[in-house]
Amino acid sequence: MRRFAGLTGTLILILVLFVNAKAESITASDWAAAEVATAISMQLVPEKLLSAYQEPITRADFCLLMTTFIEARAARTMNQILAERGLEVTSGVFTDAKESYILQMNALDIVKGLGDGTFSPKAYITRQEAAVMIWRMAEQFGFQSAEQPPKVFADADTIAAWAGDGVAYVTSLYAPNVGTEVMAGMGNGDFAPLGTYTREQSILVVNRLADATTYPGAGGTLLQALALIAPDGEREGAELSFFTPKAKRYIFQRSDGYAILHDVDEEGVYVEEYGSEGRALGYKKLAAELPVFGGAYRASDGDYYLAYGQENKEENPNKEVIRLVRYSPDWQRLGAAPITAGPSIIRIPFSFGTVSMTDQAGILTIHTTRERFTSDDGANHQSNLTIQVEIPAMRMVFQSEAFSQNPVKNYVSHSLAQFVRHDGGLTVYVENGDAYPRSLYLQTLDSQGNRERTHLLTPPGQVGDNTTGITPGGFEVTGSHYMVTVSAVDMNSYNDGRGPRNVSVLTVPRSQLSSIAANEQNTVNEQNIVRGTSGSAVRVTSNNTARVTSDNAATVTVTPLTSFPASGTATAGSPYLVKIRDNQFVVLWEEYADKVYQATKYAVLDASGALVGSVRETSMRLPGNTQPVYNEHENKIIWPYIWKKGGLTRRYLCELTMSS
Repeated sequence: MRRFAGLTGTLILILVLFVNAKAESITASDWAAAEVATAISMQLVPEKLLSAYQEPITRADFCLLMTTFIEARAARTMNQILAERGLEVTSGVFTDAKESYILQMNALDIVKGLGDGTFSPKAYITRQEAAVMIWRMAEQFGFQSAEQPPKVFADADTIAAWAGDGVAYVTSLYAPNVGTEVMAGMGNGDFAPLGTYTREQSILVVNRLADATTYPGAGGTLLQALALIAPDGEREGAELSFFTPKAKRYIFQRSDGYAILHDVDEEGVYVEEYGSEGRALGYKKLAAELPVFGGAYRASDGDYYLAYGQENKEENPNKEVIRLVRYSPDWQRLGAAPITAGPSIIRIPFSFGTVSMTDQAGILTIHTTRERFTSDDGANHQSNLTIQVEIPAMRMVFQSEAFSQNPVKNYVSHSLAQFVRHDGGLTVYVENGDAYPRSLYLQTLDSQGNRERTHLLTPPGQVGDNTTGITPGGFEVTGSHYMVTVSAVDMNSYNDGRGPRNVSVLTVPRSQLSSIAANEQNTVNEQNIVRGTSGSAVRVTSNNTARVTSDNAATVTVTPLTSFPASGTATAGSPYLVKIRDNQFVVLWEEYADKVYQATKYAVLDASGALVGSVRETSMRLPGNTQPVYNEHENKIIWPYIWKKGGLTRRYLCELTMSS
């Protein structure tokens, strides 16, 4: 068996195509649109320049564009760069310019003004001035490039002597992915040094400059250069939570890279596609089919399936409350399966839970939650929800009934987290119930509805207390076991489910849940189940004595990965579980003290849940709301990460590389 001797981490600033809604209504010229989109995706374009693309750019705005490029290239702010070099801005260096980005460029000796104490910030920049600014910036930052012989222009005698080196530099740089020089001529053999530069032409220059040059010490690519400095700001996404976070972002592997989905708002879902090296390949916005985005899944047929939903507070059984939409690999809509409230009496879909999907033999299973129609007690109770759709025909073939159902008898109320996987002919469900039953619950069902089930963890507390002290983070089927990762409080020092949490791996031998008990009960009575102990549920009979039901008392092995004391302030966040192969898995989690982030830890497990080697550490933050994926071809675990600090927003692609 191959073992992992160690893992290394890389933080890459990905080329993000989604910027903000303001950019969507602005259109660059047809000949420039693709490169403008790529430059925006790399966050090389300040928001101020996301409009009026055909207008000439001013000297001040070109400085702003250059500082934005430098910050993206160095993965730190201009103030940080100046401090590292022991430089300070001179506030009165220009009588007509006080903008910080102009003064920062002056402090770096990239711009010098007009020689009379002025900068003329509102004047349009000339082509030779732009060339000189780029050349000086490259010298300051040691950009490396494979230069070609500089072009010879018919109007070379009109290029100023002070601009000759700059023009030679930018016209000798070749951007291979674009297929042209950073600054080319005018098409008639001239350079036109005194000609003005439009905003979109300037944006094309920074896009080509990024393509043509590398940063020293980066190992050859712009993306590697951006990984030199790890961000120390705040991440977007869930931090510590008592509940398993519902995914807000998805990353899927493509044959040539990745697709990242953003759950943005009720207006739609954004799709960003990248090559394996992180370069933007395309951008799409999928119109929201219903107001609430539930989840996404890529099935074994290669198509994408997105679940949308909407509220049904009028409690109409005929109203469509969930829609599963099918998209081709290039995101063309291929069809949809509407699901009405019907027998599931769905008032609010995806309520207080997660969305998990799996497919097998042409059937896609969605396992999630719903808030139900008003009960006789006047309340709207929540419980799990299972829907099955025949694909690619997009025909709904099953949805949960109000309570117990046939053939899928997997009812749990209240269900706070849901996972579903296939194990041969079995469908396996894991969920965190706080009421009926009150446990971290694992169930296997065959095609006839026969069921085996066991309790992985059973918290103290009252039935219906939403805090269980358990946050499941992942579930997988291994070659020999069912494996669930959790962060949980000490069940012996429960304290209402609050306090320090530790990461553990729970495993159950598959063989113990492979035969169906003949006396398995098909219904659940919400009124007579109370809290049980690990391995069994306890039912109170009419004479108030307890007996064990037919729930399977399978062997649950607990492998702790952290050991924070119940009396301390150190705690662990919800763990991610990533399947590497049938018998190799990686668990990742974050650790905190006094709610302040301390470290990201990870561990390699075998099929039984046993630790391979020791717990390791990386400086990279986890995403908070995105399940990482494993890239088998590059032998990396990958996840997107959004970082914010001081008004800056950067999107990174985190890569955890595995070594043999």
